[in-house]
Amino acid sequence: MKKLQLFQVGLWISLSLFLAGSHTDPSAESVLLRVFQSVGADPEQYVLHHGSRISKPVARAQMNTFVKRLQTSLQLMPVNRQVNKNAIQYTTSGRIGRNLTAELNVINDEPLRTWSQPYISIQVRGRGIPGQELARVRKQLVNVLHSNGIIPHFHFTIQGSQPLRSGLEQPIVQALKKLQASEVESMRTSHTVSISAHTPMLPGGLKTGGGLMNIQAAARVNHDTHRLIFTLGTPIITIEY
Repeated sequence: MKKLQLFQVGLWISLSLFLAGSHTDPSAESVLLRVFQSVGADPEQYVLHHGSRISKPVARAQMNTFVKRLQTSLQLMPVNRQVNKNAIQYTTSGRIGRNLTAELNVINDEPLRTWSQPYISIQVRGRGIPGQELARVRKQLVNVLHSNGIIPHFHFTIQGSQPLRSGLEQPIVQALKKLQASEVESMRTSHTVSISAHTPMLPGGLKTGGGLMNIQAAARVNHDTHRLIFTLGTPIITIEY
């Protein structure tokens, strides 16, 4: 169990470093939703994710208070504090809006230092079609992060399904064409296709071995429902696909 927890800590922190500097403009969610629906997919779930280290160090004696302030600002459940050998992890979750839930993770991987810069992860999950409630919660997150000296770094992913008509790549090709996107990297198997690309219609991005990317599209077949699962994310997909 401890090995799994330490692996998760390392994964979250690596992801924050990998995505550092990328921002999702408020219009990015609407762009992705419009393209998603235009290829015939029915939205089923979506995730708005913030992940970054804080820029201003927090004193070790004030860490619990800092996390408590975040939890209170987001009106989440009481914080669960776990102490591991190399890190202290704070976790809390709760309902943050109609059909929306949020999970807050604060990871202090420098627990012995007097001052440290923990990694903050906030995931907001919703079902169905993103709407005004997501926009309201996004604005709330921006205010909470700014008030605690944290620069927002948002990533948005939407996932759904559609009838299985032809090959796996059809909705991906259609979506990337509508986004005027150029392929950067890809992963293709008989069961799953994932393509990373860059589009001028979305801001920001991150550098990979293949170049700068700010959109990822993936598709696989759900053999139980005989439907195609389609996922679209910027700058990358942040949920299982």
